[in-house]
Amino acid sequence: MTIYKLAKHLGLSVSTTSKALNGYPDVSPETRKRVLSAAEELGYHPSIAAQSITTKRSYLVGILYAENTGTGLMHPHFSEILEYFKQTIEQNGYQLLFISQNTGKTRRTLLQSCRLRALDGLLIMAADRTQAEVIEVLQSDIPAVLVDFAWPSRPSVMSDNVGGIRLVADYLVSLGHRKFVYLAGPVQQMAFGLRRDGLIAGLKNHGITLPEDRICASGGIDFQSGYEAMASMLPLLADTTAVVGAYDDMMIGALCCLRDHGVRVPDDVSATGFDNIINDQVDYWRLTTVEQPRSQIGTLAAEQLLANMRRKTCKGESVLLPVRLMKRGSCRAV
Repeated sequence: MTIYKLAKHLGLSVSTTSKALNGYPDVSPETRKRVLSAAEELGYHPSIAAQSITTKRSYLVGILYAENTGTGLMHPHFSEILEYFKQTIEQNGYQLLFISQNTGKTRRTLLQSCRLRALDGLLIMAADRTQAEVIEVLQSDIPAVLVDFAWPSRPSVMSDNVGGIRLVADYLVSLGHRKFVYLAGPVQQMAFGLRRDGLIAGLKNHGITLPEDRICASGGIDFQSGYEAMASMLPLLADTTAVVGAYDDMMIGALCCLRDHGVRVPDDVSATGFDNIINDQVDYWRLTTVEQPRSQIGTLAAEQLLANMRRKTCKGESVLLPVRLMKRGSCRAV
């Protein structure tokens, strides 16, 4: 079945049939419904190549995950966001493509890779805003939506990192804690910078200062990074009542480090994380953490990008989604 046969069957022009299939506004709802119904009944499946010629669209959306912490897209936080993003994007007729700088032996910039594939839009997650190639993409005319960071005039979707870490600060202070150690994430990622600043400000509201020597900026956000960061802060535990972590995976490593050195959670020290990642390793401690609305992030990011692709614009506003504190057994009153 071709679009020409479909149009002939309906008694419509190929142009009108094509517009109805592609959602153009100058086709009546009745005609669109009739065309879509006939297409489904007759088993018509549009050719992506033909659509591209007609609509000047590639129907490709790129995924750019430009971070250097080594966690990858298989991490539960990002993979869940991506799954909900994927569902919404594919329901609207687009395919996803991961952007790589290397194709065979040829190395291209990130922007060159996007241009090569003639992307209609782009999802950028957890990017290093200081990286020159990321900045080049952000300054281009490709419609994009950002997740876990923001850029002037670009639409973005983020959890309330500052509000979330302040919930942690308020909760721990309410339990009587006054001496803290903070395991921060990589400073080049915006979310971790916000959490660090939010914790400092949140404690300051209670008249508590968090000295720099009690903040450990880890090189990554994985188990090993958390273990090593906690190990470096062990000398401070003599007068510490709570360890606050910027990321759950880091805190799993930190908790194992504490256990290996005979420090009991929560008997000797309370501990909190951020993200509410489901992981069997944390069941023993039942980690108090901040839950991010990952399904909302993925769906809303897709909706924002679809709107911008239809308008062929790069502009948009940041959306800040609320989070909630999950109180579990890793904290106790002093």
